[in-house]
Amino acid sequence: MIKFFVVFILLLCSCSSVNQISTSNHVVQENAIQILNTQDINIAHKHASIILKETKDIASAISGVKDVTPWWANLMQYGFVAIIGIAIVVILWQTGIGQAIRVAIGWIPSNKRKEASLAKSVLDDNKPENIRELIAAKRLSDPEFDAAWRKDNKWLKLQLQAH
Repeated sequence: MIKFFVVFILLLCSCSSVNQISTSNHVVQENAIQILNTQDINIAHKHASIILKETKDIASAISGVKDVTPWWANLMQYGFVAIIGIAIVVILWQTGIGQAIRVAIGWIPSNKRKEASLAKSVLDDNKPENIRELIAAKRLSDPEFDAAWRKDNKWLKLQLQAH
């Protein structure tokens, strides 16, 4: 039983295209060496015909070989595509183009709409809102504006204390 199993495994291994190519390559190399070592033209022709037969075998066996990309290479490819995509979004957003695209497609955040409505009310004399309310709303909705406001107020207080 074990002998049968070993023979079966050897037969399976010998049927693979890669094994056929490897064997044919070895035969080609041996016959090429024989050609180099012989002075008789008839023997050289015999070895050359063997080489030609083996190269035909290699050509037919190549169709059975499949080029397989390793799983980690595919994973790396998807990872690099994702990183490039994220980088493009970050660059667009940091340069301001992302906000321009948002405005162009009409996607304006609700807090910006409320802020614009309040600014319009401040300019209207018939409305009770004033500039202080607009500044307070702006400081609540935009942390960067609030930080700049506080920094400017510190500078203004220092200037007033110096005089």
